[in-house]
Amino acid sequence: MQLEMSDFITEIIKTKMQMKKTILFFLILLCFTAPLSAQKNNKKKKKEKKEEKIEITSETRKISSIFADGLREFYSDNFNRAEQSFRAVITRAPKNDAAFYMMSKVKIAQKDLNGAEYYLSEARKLNPKNEWYLLGMAELYDQLGNFKQSAKLWEEVCTLKSDNEFYLIALSEAYLQLNRLSDVIKVYDRIEKMVGRNDEITAVKKNIYLYLNDVKSAAGEYEKLIQLYPHEIEYYLEVAKIYSANGMNDKARSFYETALQKDPKNTQLHLALIDYYKAIGKSEESQNSLMMVLQSPDFPIEKKFNYLQPLLDQCIKTKNKTMLQQMEDIFTVLAKTNPNDYETWAGFGILCFLNDDYVKARKNFEKALSLHFGDYYLWEYYIETLLKTEDYATIVDKADEISELFPISAQFLYTLGYVFDKTGNNTEKAIDYLTQASIYAVDANLIESICDLLGDIYMKLDNKTEALKNWKKAIRRPGPNVQKIREKIAKNE
Repeated sequence: MQLEMSDFITEIIKTKMQMKKTILFFLILLCFTAPLSAQKNNKKKKKEKKEEKIEITSETRKISSIFADGLREFYSDNFNRAEQSFRAVITRAPKNDAAFYMMSKVKIAQKDLNGAEYYLSEARKLNPKNEWYLLGMAELYDQLGNFKQSAKLWEEVCTLKSDNEFYLIALSEAYLQLNRLSDVIKVYDRIEKMVGRNDEITAVKKNIYLYLNDVKSAAGEYEKLIQLYPHEIEYYLEVAKIYSANGMNDKARSFYETALQKDPKNTQLHLALIDYYKAIGKSEESQNSLMMVLQSPDFPIEKKFNYLQPLLDQCIKTKNKTMLQQMEDIFTVLAKTNPNDYETWAGFGILCFLNDDYVKARKNFEKALSLHFGDYYLWEYYIETLLKTEDYATIVDKADEISELFPISAQFLYTLGYVFDKTGNNTEKAIDYLTQASIYAVDANLIESICDLLGDIYMKLDNKTEALKNWKKAIRRPGPNVQKIREKIAKNE
């Protein structure tokens, strides 16, 4: 399986090299081209020599003062004033490489990268052995996007500073931008020799090898880690996943088997085995690994539902009894390990409902509602459960709660109207709920049911006018009972 370039570029550690700002003293020293010197006394000689002194001229002092002013303005972010000072130094001392260098820094701060390139080039011409100038030019070419030049300069930097992994990382990024992936690998090999093997470097190299479609080398990176750390299960998993993802399940098997021997209850291992067993046609083993994951207290409940929700949706769709029982067993375990998760109790209730175990379903729904009262989907199943068991009294008791929670739900309002009519508790309330339901209903079948029931209620109240009005409204958008309603109209007109 070949990776896209973006899949591994984002995994490379973006380490930015920070240049120290405290170079004031160093740079000022560069300005003094006439250092003090003295001749040593020769004790063996009788004739003494006087020390020679080289005088610092007033011009040299003036240049140093202007340069210091420029530094002060630069580090105070007064870049225009700093530029004036450094230009003045260059005018007075055209071979002052430090002034050219600071001008390049000013231009970078002013976002003038081309100008910075000119001044930094001049500084390097005047002092080609200065490592700071070399480093600055490498960074500048990175910013300019001239990675061919930056790679060349970073290689020089890494040769001079062979013990600095951050410079090697910068070199690897330049090679990466040039798509010189083999060179990137070589640079990371150099980093590994310096800092030792670690997960971050291995991950980068693995992704590059996969991009190059070199599965063996990608897996080999983790096999090297296994040799160093034979008890780390994650490395066995990485090798196995690489082989599995590339259709090499036979090679993956031995690593999975070794991992199982070392840690048979490892959650991450069983997560990988769920898909692996499916791929090789072992559905029972896949199900067993799923159960291990779901029973693990270390695996977050939200992630468990990533696996459970598709299965729960499938149960709702197919109502397969075998699958329902398997899922109910899973939720029984989940309810014990996650007693305060409402989704667990809601899912458990749905499974019991689909399995026609309405008593158990009701108990689970009520537990879920005690944890999360305002879930519409949950109330829908709960009310349907009460209707299945003809527990109309509980619906009547909860009528105010339901109508307050869902005041514009046509389905719930219709159910309340139906229950109040069914129990004969309060005909006026039944009419009120059904009237409200008719306002919000948009489904043709529900509109037919609402208006049909309203017509029946008014007929029981000997209000034939309202009864006919609602029955006629019902057949405007005909549903499954349209013929029976027409018969009612014909009989009472």
